[in-house]
Amino acid sequence: MKVGLIVQEEKAMNRTEKRALIIGIALICVLAVCVGAGIIYTRCNPIWQLEHALSEDDYETVEALYEEKKLDSDFKMHADNILVGFIDDSYEKYLNQEESYGNTLVALQGIKFYGEEVTTCIKQVGEIGNSRTVYLEADKAFQAGDYQEALKLYSRVIEKDTNNYSIAQQQIDSCISKMRTQVKDDISELIAAEEYAEIIKNVRILPKDI
Repeated sequence: MKVGLIVQEEKAMNRTEKRALIIGIALICVLAVCVGAGIIYTRCNPIWQLEHALSEDDYETVEALYEEKKLDSDFKMHADNILVGFIDDSYEKYLNQEESYGNTLVALQGIKFYGEEVTTCIKQVGEIGNSRTVYLEADKAFQAGDYQEALKLYSRVIEKDTNNYSIAQQQIDSCISKMRTQVKDDISELIAAEEYAEIIKNVRILPKDI
């Protein structure tokens, strides 16, 4: 009698375990289907496709998606936010010297189809690039002792070039100070040599700032 009860209890437990296993497998299958459907939906979503194309530097796909879907107001709103963010991010990275001029230009020209905002940004990046080149030339002139040329070049460094502008302003003061000392020394030597015509010439070429 007891043996029969034990056998029945074992059968009941086996049935319960099987039922739990079946339910578990079914839940896993449902979850897998949901995840798969989510992945498929995401990858078919044009906004995801646009973001992915941007991250892969696939600018042809970005332009094609935008042109194809831009009449959809919901898509356009999200796409505009993404593209404006991309422009701002590219500008900031270049400004902070986290990205090279060449790579920044390639990225911005890749979405040139977007219009005026990109064109304006490309222009600003070009201006900063020119300013940085001028700053390096000014440094070379300063190191060579050509303070008049350095002064002229430092004066061309623009305010947007935030990494160099404040230093350039300080260097302008240094140039003026160096030129003032240089001219005074030259005049002192000319006075000692009684070269009065040369003294007049030196006075005439003094910049107004001095």
